[in-house]
Amino acid sequence: MTERPSGAAVTRLVTWMPYVLLAGVLLGLVRWVSAPISNADTFFHLRYGHEFLNGWSLQHPGHVSTLGRRDWVPTQWASQMTMALAESAFGLAGVAWLAGFVVLGTTVAVFLVARHYADPLPAVVVTLLVVLATSSDLVPRPQVVSYLLILVVTHVWLRTGADLSPRWWLVPLTWVWACVHGMWPVGILIGFVAVAGIALDNRSRLPELRPVLLRLLAVPVLSLVVAALTPVGPRLFGAVLLVGGRGQFHDEWAATDFRAHDAAAAAILVTVTLLVWLRGRSADGPGWLQVLMLLLAAGWTAYAVRTVPVGAVMVVPLAAAALQGLVGSSRAVPRHDRGLVAGIGVLAVVVLTAVVPFTADRPATVPSWVNPALDRLPDGTTLQTSDLMGGYLLWRHPELNPVIDGYSDAYTTRHLREQRDQLLLRPGWDRTLRTNKVEYALLPTHSKLAYALTTFAGWRVLDTSRDVVMIQAPDGWLS
Repeated sequence: MTERPSGAAVTRLVTWMPYVLLAGVLLGLVRWVSAPISNADTFFHLRYGHEFLNGWSLQHPGHVSTLGRRDWVPTQWASQMTMALAESAFGLAGVAWLAGFVVLGTTVAVFLVARHYADPLPAVVVTLLVVLATSSDLVPRPQVVSYLLILVVTHVWLRTGADLSPRWWLVPLTWVWACVHGMWPVGILIGFVAVAGIALDNRSRLPELRPVLLRLLAVPVLSLVVAALTPVGPRLFGAVLLVGGRGQFHDEWAATDFRAHDAAAAAILVTVTLLVWLRGRSADGPGWLQVLMLLLAAGWTAYAVRTVPVGAVMVVPLAAAALQGLVGSSRAVPRHDRGLVAGIGVLAVVVLTAVVPFTADRPATVPSWVNPALDRLPDGTTLQTSDLMGGYLLWRHPELNPVIDGYSDAYTTRHLREQRDQLLLRPGWDRTLRTNKVEYALLPTHSKLAYALTTFAGWRVLDTSRDVVMIQAPDGWLS
């Protein structure tokens, strides 16, 4: 007859299981981030970072293609330069390690913030859901740093709601953030929303708290001011507004699809938090501060694919506190809890450091003929491609002149529209090719444009594979 586990054994299992799960999540992320780099945006970030290191002005940066004719403003130059320095020192493995370090650090931070509001078990459940919600975006791109900072800013403002003490260090943090990535306005918006929530929670004491609220309000206001004092200057504000206006050209700015696993995970976090509040199961009922924060997180989750991770990391403290309300009173946890978590994180970084030199020292596989074929083209050859392939070309073949890449800030809206219409074979697509003096193309094999050029326009296939085809225009094409 099988013996039933004793109460002590069950207690030990419940006590240690969250830390085992956290270690498993971190090791899974090590495998994810140590794979050969395949994200196309990583490569154009590296190219731009090297250009800045080699003399580009932050006030008046140059262009990597003759088709980029728009004056643009760098919004993530510090990250790009850091990535380029990592590549110069350690190759692509250094870039993968740098991104992996930020990803692992963000995951540990998610657990620690959740742990501030809940026991280890609810905290690790929230961490798992956040990793799912952000998994599509955990790639070597500057935006990963923004997710960490959004988590920190949200947690800090919730703590400010409890003690009414302004965290002035958020002001210089915003200055750094504005040099790293373009999501810095999210942190300022969180600050304004938090001050509104704190005022509503203390509306019966507004006269006596007015000086305190003014000091709190000064934090996001000063943060807005210092964002204009980066090396880029006040032009940074216009660059942020431009991003939203160009969302039509990028799939990541499409409306959120809640059938996708990342959006579904973020929606679960928001929904569970709301349901626990409505049932009155939370230890502390939500005040206006928590309600406004949840609404803001839900808004980011629903806004666009790109902002799903923003909503997911914002809701971490709220969801952790809500889940704690479901499980009841706190259970015993190991002594030196934070030290244990830090040790797990350090172990994951050690494993990452050991494996990336062997797994991420090269880009993801491209057909063996691609680079030799491109190397044979004359320097300055204008090459038709897609924005996904353009980033790789900027990095691996800087001597060529791709028509488009993923960094749309450097291109006019008209050019972006023409490129989109061309790939969809809308009227005028062939005229656009001739206007841009394109005689070679590297395209997805089964794209509409590749089919039309080879079937109806007489273009010749030079090399092909399952995913990529290289074609050349017939004699007299440009005339």
